[in-house]
Amino acid sequence: MKEFDVTSAIVDDDEVVLALFDNRYNSVMIIKPIINDETKQPELSIQEPDGADRLYWLEKFGMITGEEFQAEAEKVTGETEKLKLFERLKKELSK
Repeated sequence: MKEFDVTSAIVDDDEVVLALFDNRYNSVMIIKPIINDETKQPELSIQEPDGADRLYWLEKFGMITGEEFQAEAEKVTGETEKLKLFERLKKELSK
C-alpha cells in the first residue's frame, strides 16, 4: 500500500487523470491508468513531473496564476523545454 500526504486532489474532466498537489512544496503528482506492456493488465502510472511538465500541470489545473506561470517559465532552462511547454499548452488551449 502507498500513502501520499497531499493538500489537493483534482480529477480531470475526462475522469482519467488524477492530479495530487502538495501546495506546501508546490509539487505535483499525476496518476493515470495504463495497460502494462508486458502483462497486458491495467495498472496506475504515477509520475512526479518537473520542469516544463510540472508547469504544464500546475497551469492546467489552475494551481498557479498567469504571472506565476510566466515567472516560472522564464526559469525553465533550454529553448527545447520552453518550446515543448508552449506546444503542449497551445494544443490544450485549442480544444
